Amino acid sequence: MADWFGSGKHGVPSGHSNGAIRASIYNQSLYAQQINGFVHVSRLACYEHAKGAISSIDEGSAIVSLSLLRGLIERASLAETVRSKLSGPWREKAKERGFHEVFYETSIAELIGKSLYGTRMDWQKLAGSDFTTAKARELSYEPKEKFMDVSANQILNHVDKLGKRVPGSRVAYDVLCEFLHPNVGDLFATTKHAASRTDAWGTRHLTREISLGRHEFSGAKDLVDCLSKALDIVRSITDQLPKILSDLDAFSNEVSALNRKSMHRVRKRQAHLFNRNDLCPCLSGLTVNNCK
Repeated sequence: MADWFGSGKHGVPSGHSNGAIRASIYNQSLYAQQINGFVHVSRLACYEHAKGAISSIDEGSAIVSLSLLRGLIERASLAETVRSKLSGPWREKAKERGFHEVFYETSIAELIGKSLYGTRMDWQKLAGSDFTTAKARELSYEPKEKFMDVSANQILNHVDKLGKRVPGSRVAYDVLCEFLHPNVGDLFATTKHAASRTDAWGTRHLTREISLGRHEFSGAKDLVDCLSKALDIVRSITDQLPKILSDLDAFSNEVSALNRKSMHRVRKRQAHLFNRNDLCPCLSGLTVNNCK
């Protein structure tokens, strides 16, 4: 159906009602416009993670701050993947073959859809389930025919792509992952003070004070070195974020303009599907009568 209305064919295709065609037109436009939502969500999510990490550092909570920085890398990675995809040669193809056809063929719409709605759980099933008796596999998300596949992104692929822009991103991410899971990261993060001493026989002795409060890692040089390197990478990523988000803003405006132009053509060719007071399919928020 997307090929049908995108080509500007007149009449109703076999097996579809006017209502179904209208719904398809609005949905196609919505998918194209979702990049704007992705940019806003990414900006706010990065801000929340950075703000939370800074506050946790001030409070002396290593586990929370390092876990939030890990989350920040994930959001930045996904933003960079979308930015890179939108910077590709799809515009030239769109001029030759039509915006919506190329937008879907190049998987841009799917990438943005997964970035906003990606999940491993079926939320409708979750809402009606008893968590105490339900089995996890019964509540997992399964793609449905004729619906966009919103299976959760494999974030490591995106982190690796971020590494092309900020070398060391994957290693820094893996280091920070150690503080999210119940393993050696917990030991490191709950160590308030560590002291290292080497005796006359050359044996190194390390003592730890496990407690809440501000952490002093000066006695654990190896740990300090690792965290310092990881945090340097995070700093480089945050330095790149404004540029990444600025590029996404520009691409969002470009996609909105192309979608608007395409949908106005569809609206004109399929005038019998729209009333003057209907919401314009370009999703400007204006009615057909007022959207020029």
